[in-house]
Amino acid sequence: LNDKTTGAIDLLVHSGLSDEFVETGQSFSSDAPQTQLIMNGKPVYTNYSSVLGDAKPDERKQEGLRAIAIVPIHHEGELIGALNLASHVYDEISPHTCQVLETIAAHVGNFIARIQAQDELRRSEQLLRTILDTTPDWVFVKDRNYRYVLVNKSYASDIGMTEQDMIGKTDMELGFPQDIVFGDSKKILGYRNS
Repeated sequence: LNDKTTGAIDLLVHSGLSDEFVETGQSFSSDAPQTQLIMNGKPVYTNYSSVLGDAKPDERKQEGLRAIAIVPIHHEGELIGALNLASHVYDEISPHTCQVLETIAAHVGNFIARIQAQDELRRSEQLLRTILDTTPDWVFVKDRNYRYVLVNKSYASDIGMTEQDMIGKTDMELGFPQDIVFGDSKKILGYRNS
């Protein structure tokens, strides 16, 4: 996958390769020839030796790879990674296999983008929760039926409860006195009557 911060390409999943080979190809910096080949954004189907040129001939020989397919993975026009397939047996990738790999890469792009969006949402939620739980101020959100949907630790602990005790309940269900919940219609603007 393409690391958006550094521009490097990082190997996430592999199969059928030696540990030594994987270690040498775990990550490629943004200026590495392999990264530039992927960032070109076009599929490459060639023999493996042409990908590395004269670089690392011993590793290439040891691994015994002959043909390689490098298929960029895009999502909404952005290159997010590559799907690579190499063969220890064949000298070239068949046209049918090329079509299949490009179809798979198109679908994988959507899945990867969805997973990345979920991860980003989870990080944002964790950050919000950290902020809410470290402020001494009371923070809460209620739905249209006056039920708590979010409560920070400060509010819950100040009234002697946990956040979980409060979620989904109204003030009345939590035992607040009726005069505090409903107030006095003669004294309070925006009086709640139900």
